[in-house]
Amino acid sequence: MSKVESVGSQVMDEEHEECVAAFNSLLSTQRRSALQELHAVLKDHFAHEEQLLDKHLYAGKQHGGFSAEASARKSHFGDHHRMLHQIEEQLRGGSEAVPAAFIQKVVNEFENHAHMYDMQYAGRF
Repeated sequence: MSKVESVGSQVMDEEHEECVAAFNSLLSTQRRSALQELHAVLKDHFAHEEQLLDKHLYAGKQHGGFSAEASARKSHFGDHHRMLHQIEEQLRGGSEAVPAAFIQKVVNEFENHAHMYDMQYAGRF
C-alpha cells in the first residue's frame, strides 16, 4: 500500500503513515497477529481523528437542524465504525491465515476512506 495523501496536519499525516505501515505488514504476512495490530492502530487513529474533528471542525454541529457538517460527521465516523467492525468479524473467525481477498478489500476501503472523507478536512485545522 502506498502513502496516503497529506491532509495538512502533521499529527494526522504521521498517524496515516502508521496505518499504512500496519496495512503493509498485513499484506506481507497475511497473519492474524498483523490483523490484530492493524485493528489496534486503526482504532487508536480513528478515535484521535474523531476527537480532533469534533474539536476543530464539527464543534457544536452534532445536534439540531440540518447541517451538512453534521451529516459529514455522521458518515465519516460511521465509516470508521464499519471498517473496525469488519476487521473484528474477521478476527472472530479464529483463523491464523487472513484471506488475501479480505486484506485487499480492507486496503481498498481504507484508501477510499482517506480520499473520500479525510481529504474533506485537509487544511481545515
